[in-house]
Amino acid sequence: MRRVFLRAMTAVVALGLAAGCDGGTSAPPREDFTKEQLSRAVLEKAALDGSSRFKVMQIPQKEFRKLSVDPSSRCGPVRLAIGHTTVPRAEVRTTELVWPGDSTGPLQVSLLAHRYDDARAVMKGLRATLAHCRTYRDEEGDTDEVTRLHARFGDESVAFTVELAADSPATVMARIMFRFVVVRAGSVVVFVSRLDSQAGGARFIASADTVLRAQLDKLARTA
Repeated sequence: MRRVFLRAMTAVVALGLAAGCDGGTSAPPREDFTKEQLSRAVLEKAALDGSSRFKVMQIPQKEFRKLSVDPSSRCGPVRLAIGHTTVPRAEVRTTELVWPGDSTGPLQVSLLAHRYDDARAVMKGLRATLAHCRTYRDEEGDTDEVTRLHARFGDESVAFTVELAADSPATVMARIMFRFVVVRAGSVVVFVSRLDSQAGGARFIASADTVLRAQLDKLARTA
């Protein structure tokens, strides 16, 4: 099941590439982030688009398959994050591939509209999970590793990597990692992620910083 999902995510990134041929901290609250739950129309308006300095390509929500993960399991919220899914769930979401203007390839950026208290609960759940989730067994019995990173964006944020288990040391899947920054901006939860190699950590954080600053500024102006 995990490999099927990985292939699907790789296909989404490949589509974008063809078109383009301590676990959590809080920042000083910004009063310009809305506490109201956003409608789909406003959320879509707040997402980065072609008017920004980045190249952006929208990803239809049908491209995402639901993960069969128990949200109450030990690493549930982290595992759901691979699909840019939250606990509590958001009914409205936008997702784009965003090219940060460097040579590292596109980032996947999602905006999720929540009620304000639910958005805070999302971050609380991720922080609590990252405090103890170091490894988990996926649907096929392989062990994936979770590493907390440092992030400071929006009202509060967390960052982490999920290193996928390889079939064998010689397989192409060896050392493949999902890298994430998850940010709460008022009632909106923002995901930025990339399917990456082991050596791409510093580049990912730099790229995520560039894109997140632009996304949070547009969100503050729009919502």
